[in-house]
Amino acid sequence: MNTNLKKNSFDIGIKLGTFLFFITAIIYTIDINYFSNFLLMLGIYRIPVIGFGIYAIINSRKLNNGLITFKEAFTSYFLCVVVGYFILNVGSIIIFKFIDPISAQVINQNMTPAILEFMHKINSYAYLFPPEAFDMTIENMRNFDGFSYSNIISEFFNRLLMNAIFAVPLALIFKKP
Repeated sequence: MNTNLKKNSFDIGIKLGTFLFFITAIIYTIDINYFSNFLLMLGIYRIPVIGFGIYAIINSRKLNNGLITFKEAFTSYFLCVVVGYFILNVGSIIIFKFIDPISAQVINQNMTPAILEFMHKINSYAYLFPPEAFDMTIENMRNFDGFSYSNIISEFFNRLLMNAIFAVPLALIFKKP
């Protein structure tokens, strides 16, 4: 892959990471209880990532005179996302591990009822979770530290996996052999 295409995706990834970090900082300053709203966080972090990823593919295609292979399109999207999420995670570590670790504990405490409420809503429509699953979830949430280094790293790789799944159809749509 052309180094200009990689540099382009890397630069867009820096912009994405900076944007996501500023969103995190704004939410942190407004009200940390927003972090426990699963659907709000999903929308706030998912939509910009997909948008920036598509923008990276389109820019790479322009740099390549309108021609881009599947591999180049996938790499453009994925490199942008990797850099963006890396910056977001470093910023989150700085905020929630060094500047204000108490807020991380508050967010963890608020996540338990939010996740249980979400599970109840889903279960009322699809009957996916047996009652034992709720009890197990409550027990796991009591011991869960979402801002531990291992969980931050795990979440980073889970996000990358999810974005790899999003990248495949987008790369197929935007590729031009």
